[in-house]
Amino acid sequence: MQSESRLSPAALQAILSAHREALKGRGTVLRRSRHGAVTRVDFDGESLCVKQYGDTGSRRRLKDLIRRPRAERAWRAARRLRDLGLATPEALALVEDGGARYLVMRFLPDGLPLDRLLQERLVGGSSSEGRAARRRMLRDLGRWLRGIHDAGVYHDDWSAKNILAAERDGCWSFFLLDLESVVPHKGLNRRRRMKNLGQICDAPA
Repeated sequence: MQSESRLSPAALQAILSAHREALKGRGTVLRRSRHGAVTRVDFDGESLCVKQYGDTGSRRRLKDLIRRPRAERAWRAARRLRDLGLATPEALALVEDGGARYLVMRFLPDGLPLDRLLQERLVGGSSSEGRAARRRMLRDLGRWLRGIHDAGVYHDDWSAKNILAAERDGCWSFFLLDLESVVPHKGLNRRRRMKNLGQICDAPA
């Protein structure tokens, strides 16, 4: 097992074992597709998120040779975002084990995907309280998005499903996910800014 980690080898083995058990139906699977799987595991009194990167064919492997593997890109992006003071779940380990790559991050128990939040809590409310809640959330979201762009960060898939939202002390906090889509070498020009905003606008209305 090869890793870049703040955790011990024994801890990583236990976490990956819990991840594999979850995929067998003995744990919490957050997402699963041909691109990989994401689980929530509990370790040492803390909830963690384990993202496993799947092999999606020769085209993806060729891209990985050019741009680094997706797991490594996500690991580097997580560290860069935190260095810039931008909110994203803390990355704890990048692991290669048995030919597969894994990213271990802290789980945000109060985080809700932005697309689900819009669908379940903020869409369709006609009361004055509902309208005020929407305005407050959208104001905080706009400030956060502006901060990402002002920092020169470009995310190639800035859809609402890749943003976690959490209401804390009367304000909304947001956290960027799918960090392998952060492209550090691309300049953040007007076209890319508009593309990002268009991706957000694809959220349920």
